[in-house]
Amino acid sequence: MHQFEDDRELEARGYRREMPRQFSVFSLVALSFSLTCTWSGTGSSMGISITEASAAGTLWSIPVAALMTTILSAGVAELASAYPVAGAQYYWAFFLSSDKYRAFASYIRRNHATVEWIFADTTNGTGWPSNGFAFILAISNAVYAFLGTDCGAHLCEEIRDPAKNAPKIILYPILIGLVTAWPFACACMYAITDVEAVLNTPSGLPLIEIYYQSTQSKSAASILLALFAFCFFGCSVANDPTFQIPLNALCLSGTVISLYGLIFLGSSTAFSAMVGAAVIFLQTSCALPQAILLFRGRDHVLPERPFTLGRLGPIINFLAVAWVVFLDILCCIPTEMPVTKENMNYISVVTFGLTSIVLLMYVFCKKGKYLGPRMPSGGLHLDGQEVSFKEGKHVNLHESKDD
Repeated sequence: MHQFEDDRELEARGYRREMPRQFSVFSLVALSFSLTCTWSGTGSSMGISITEASAAGTLWSIPVAALMTTILSAGVAELASAYPVAGAQYYWAFFLSSDKYRAFASYIRRNHATVEWIFADTTNGTGWPSNGFAFILAISNAVYAFLGTDCGAHLCEEIRDPAKNAPKIILYPILIGLVTAWPFACACMYAITDVEAVLNTPSGLPLIEIYYQSTQSKSAASILLALFAFCFFGCSVANDPTFQIPLNALCLSGTVISLYGLIFLGSSTAFSAMVGAAVIFLQTSCALPQAILLFRGRDHVLPERPFTLGRLGPIINFLAVAWVVFLDILCCIPTEMPVTKENMNYISVVTFGLTSIVLLMYVFCKKGKYLGPRMPSGGLHLDGQEVSFKEGKHVNLHESKDD
């Protein structure tokens, strides 16, 4: 009966359930933590952070990034509780916008180191005159380690009582990531015996050099680095033989990601620009529905939900939006001075280019044709009006209001 109610709620939000509700809260929290991959993000951005703000800046930027990500994710968790659908931001932007802008909003979203050096040294290697600004640059790198916290919202259809449990899946991995990644970063800082070798490693991957300095063995360093890959692929032997997974999508994603990784071999600058653009787009996608909430009024557009931010809701939504705006600007600022062709920050170019392509596609290909997610009505409230249910008929929201 409980599962039937969950399915009816899902149907009211756009489509019928396709995947079995076979996950527990613990299993989805674990999966969400793995997809967020805080350890991997921390390790891969460690060299840049050390350059910008030394060891202390690298370490203390992690809890700051975790705090701001928690604020942003709290708003995401509330939206997931109100609208527990896998489409997440894509649906939320549509649900929360006014009739005039619903389709567009939905479319857009688519020797060991010393303790003093580790915890107090803030050597500025950026060329910027302010150590404080160098630390802020390091925070943007730490945010990269917490990307993907919204993945719990995209998996909520595969868990029972998603309106209640989806917020847990979104917020718990941030805490787990902080209490695991920060000690990991501390251990890496302790292992460094030659900072210059880490920053100028021939491999281009500072973490490999840190492992090598710690173990004095190339084989051991390679094995330690391979553990990151094992975390993602080592459990593949446990796959269900009936392939109850989106196999085609996984194969396509794996192929695209592999090709994307080849960019690093040709130009580390271009690869860094693509990664930075990912930070901007992912964080902005989480902030956009919250900005709509603030603009239209939380009480006006949000239905009753198990997880609510209460009186803190407007404050958290505002802080989340302000933080993402600040972060988007920060990601586009050059990380080294003076600026040259080699160290120029091209994130703004990538972001502007991709955004322009998306907008042009909407204007010339989708405007007037794309009407938003298709959904069966049934118990769904929008703008204070109840959408009546018509068995077996899929309608758009603006059409359902005329029935």
